[in-house]
Amino acid sequence: MNKRKYLGLLLALCAVAGSAAFAVSAIGGSNSWPFTSVTPADLAPAGLTLTSATPPANLRITAAEAAAAAGKFQGNRVLEEHFMRCVDPNIGPKKLNEDCWAVSMHGISYRYDVVLVDARSGKVIGGFPGYY
Repeated sequence: MNKRKYLGLLLALCAVAGSAAFAVSAIGGSNSWPFTSVTPADLAPAGLTLTSATPPANLRITAAEAAAAAGKFQGNRVLEEHFMRCVDPNIGPKKLNEDCWAVSMHGISYRYDVVLVDARSGKVIGGFPGYY
């Protein structure tokens, strides 16, 4: 293959790779959803929406404390925990719209459970079953 064809092929591959990288970043990329055990689509039927949030520097409840509270509530093994913006119009009289710890759990009758833990008090806000 001569140099001109090789250079053309290399430029074409770079253009394709650049376009693919742009497309992934434009739709949020793989880093926009931190959970590996549950997806937004899994939670949608329950009305729960989780979006990434940055924990404040003076956060009172740690991830480990949230996981322990969720474990006591649900009784199974913790898969992962993430600090998230938790929105659910079906929880409580004021409706849930606050930052909290979202803890995914290994379910018994379900594939997973998600337990929400208040980031200020460490108390469980609610739990969501996930279906097969």
